[in-house]
Amino acid sequence: RHTRYISVTGVQTCALPIFSLAQSGAPAVYAGLAQVVAPGATVSLHGEAVSLTGTSMSYSWTVVSGTATLSSTTTLTPTFVAPASGPVVLRLTANDGSQSTSSTTTVYVNHAPVVSVGSTTVSVVVGSSAAFTATATDADGDAVSFVLDSGPTGATLSSRSEEHTSELQSH
Repeated sequence: RHTRYISVTGVQTCALPIFSLAQSGAPAVYAGLAQVVAPGATVSLHGEAVSLTGTSMSYSWTVVSGTATLSSTTTLTPTFVAPASGPVVLRLTANDGSQSTSSTTTVYVNHAPVVSVGSTTVSVVVGSSAAFTATATDADGDAVSFVLDSGPTGATLSSRSEEHTSELQSH
């Protein structure tokens, strides 16, 4: 059995599982795409399973590693609250009464970076510049960068050092 993914691009991009059905007649199962969530977020799993014999199937989710309390272990679409840290690896097993097949998925828990700016207000005269220092830390060790979301017309933000000191230019 193999699972392959194709991407379809248009208004939205999505990945579609393609089941390579085994000659043995075992169920084909797909535990869903990996997800990245914030701590405390509600995670929805979206498993899929196909019986090659047309018989009814039972489903079972198990936590392989990490911490999660599933809303149900016997449905294709359980939910759980993301733990404070991750990842959480989950296995979906489908059984058609005579054979079982399993698939795993991973839920990664990612903390938002913490940003600190010395002053919440920066005053600058048109045509001059003002310097301020912004720092950011990320508990997951991810790289952080700064983007000027809003400001006066013509304002730019430029990095001055590895310490994330930035300069706001207003023209």
